[in-house]
Amino acid sequence: MADLYFKNISTDGSWNNVLNWFTDIECTTQSSNVPWVELDETYLNYDLHRGNDSFIARDVITIDAEIGEEVIITGNCTIGDATENKVNNSSLIYGGTFSGDNFQNNGNIYGGTFSGANYSNNNHIYGGTFSGINFSNNCYIYGGTFSGINFSNNCYIYGGIFSGINFSNNNYGNIIGGAFSSDSFTNNSASYIYGGVFSGNGFYPTGEINAGMWLKNGTITVYDSSGDYRFSGKGGVNPYDIVINTRGFMTIDIPGQDIIGSGLL
Repeated sequence: MADLYFKNISTDGSWNNVLNWFTDIECTTQSSNVPWVELDETYLNYDLHRGNDSFIARDVITIDAEIGEEVIITGNCTIGDATENKVNNSSLIYGGTFSGDNFQNNGNIYGGTFSGANYSNNNHIYGGTFSGINFSNNCYIYGGTFSGINFSNNCYIYGGIFSGINFSNNNYGNIIGGAFSSDSFTNNSASYIYGGVFSGNGFYPTGEINAGMWLKNGTITVYDSSGDYRFSGKGGVNPYDIVINTRGFMTIDIPGQDIIGSGLL
């Protein structure tokens, strides 16, 4: 695997500016094209790094090219840095492996692997794998796999797989669908859940839950359409509540079975 190095010679911080890419770490030999785009397939599978003294004049790299559309990228991008560099996407990403903290997505992501802390999503995500602490969603998520601690939803989730500890559906966050297996799931007072499959320990709802499926081994919890509690039990001597403040919400989970359901009474 060959390497390319980023140095902000042009001072514009642009990924799509060939003047900022070099084939040596000292950044003396310029690349003939930008990496991970279809303009030159030679650089599709290169590993990408920071060059020596790379962030002159500006410390934000702006990805302003379509990355990996209809091509396979096997290289790794490690130009992100926790204190100096934020990778800011303002275009489309279809693939690639990106690592580093403080990645900010302002475009659409269809695929790729992203790791690092403090990821901020400000546009659409249709797919990809995301890991790291403190992921903040401020726009629409339609798919993808998300793991890590402290996922914060401030907008809409239509699909995807979410795991880890401390998922927070914040005020004005809306969950339409998806699978959530996070321990310590919190739904705040101005938030809504319209669908989805939920599993894990610790579910704290204070907002509106209108549909969905809640998994809890060996339990059944039923509320009628007016929000009145009807039954919650585990088949033992002492039934107990596991879900509160729900309206028209019923969950059933049979031990040893994968069949679950929800509906209104």
